[in-house]
Amino acid sequence: MTAAAQENKRHFLLASDRSDQSSELADILQSVGKVESIATSEIPEKPARQVSGIVVDINLRSPESVQRVRNKLRGEAYRSMPRLFVLAEALHHASMQAWALGATDTISRPFDAAAILQRVRSAFPDSASYDATDRGKALNRGVEAAHAVIVKMFERLPAGEPLTFSDVVQAETKILKAIKHTSLREWLTTVGCHHADSYRHCLFVTGFAVAFAQNLGMREDDQRRLARAALLHDVGKAFIPVALLDKPGALTVEEMEEMEDLLSLCGQTVHGEQPEPFKSETKH
Repeated sequence: MTAAAQENKRHFLLASDRSDQSSELADILQSVGKVESIATSEIPEKPARQVSGIVVDINLRSPESVQRVRNKLRGEAYRSMPRLFVLAEALHHASMQAWALGATDTISRPFDAAAILQRVRSAFPDSASYDATDRGKALNRGVEAAHAVIVKMFERLPAGEPLTFSDVVQAETKILKAIKHTSLREWLTTVGCHHADSYRHCLFVTGFAVAFAQNLGMREDDQRRLARAALLHDVGKAFIPVALLDKPGALTVEEMEEMEDLLSLCGQTVHGEQPEPFKSETKH
């Protein structure tokens, strides 16, 4: 591999306090990027410029490990990059601990290589296709902002962490700028690799809605409302069990009642200062 090709690959920091168990994950990640395995005590204060993001594999029940990682990742340098945390099991406590430490996404053992690679491709920029121009930066920032809202909606809400109005507003600004300075085609191409059907669907709908609003020359306030509604239109799915959501046949009467009960939670999921239109959008 040439030096240029090597530079274009994703570059991961794999920080672990359980190196004997992290080798499997390192092997998986190496198929889509360069992996630099380090102990959590060796996490640099400021990562090198070529680092795409950090993967943290620690014992989340260990106060010492948790505090060490919290201290290392609280710096500004890590707030702007993807932070993927490994869970020993997909339990509520471990998930909440990871989010509290600043995770932008999580994976859990036992590892599913295909699923992990899909998550990595969507969350970690590949510098080979990461456009360094202002146009490309705007597009990537918009997609990353939308992705962060959807991750929080589908994975953190069921764990009890609220989605705030400010979370959505911050994403709206980047989404509007991304599509204004690029195109709907580029947006759709960029989000086409996202790992979950619900994620991809929400991102596609958001792109179409914003492009539609901008092509009609709508006021920015109206563009924001449309972007907001598109991002949140499937929020009720966050509370619906996968078995019920993906059932191939018709739902029974009991299942329909369960679905309606779960969807009623939508109006209770977004917290913070909310203007009246926002309340109606989430209820919708």
